[in-house]
Amino acid sequence: MSGAQSRFMRRSSWGALIRSSCKSTGFDPRLSLCTPRAEGYSRIAEETAAPEHEQAQITWRSVRARALARQGRPLDGENLAREAVTLAEATDNINRRGDTFMALGETLDLCKRPDDAAIAIREALNLYEQKGNVVSAHTARERLRELHR
Repeated sequence: MSGAQSRFMRRSSWGALIRSSCKSTGFDPRLSLCTPRAEGYSRIAEETAAPEHEQAQITWRSVRARALARQGRPLDGENLAREAVTLAEATDNINRRGDTFMALGETLDLCKRPDDAAIAIREALNLYEQKGNVVSAHTARERLRELHR
């Protein structure tokens, strides 16, 4: 791999990993403070990610979906979140599939659709439990409790 190819791949990964970046700097990706940053990084990932780089393709959609929903564009957000789910379902990565259902659930919650959000988060929980991912399963259970308050 050439230096230019390596930089290109790293740049697309930066955008795809914005959710981790937001959390590591103390921001919650569901909060408006992180929305412009998340959307900006998701655009970098969209522009630079190779079509076959499934993680970047899935993650930029999931990140931007929440940002769009937060900005009052719920239909655009939901459409991107569902695209991410469709892409992830074509993989054998159970955790990634669970993550996309969590992102869909969070997007639907931001769209003021808690019942639909709960359905998506329950699907994420089922996938995490199938994989034995106790940390993500715990997070999904907590989100479900928050939805039912």
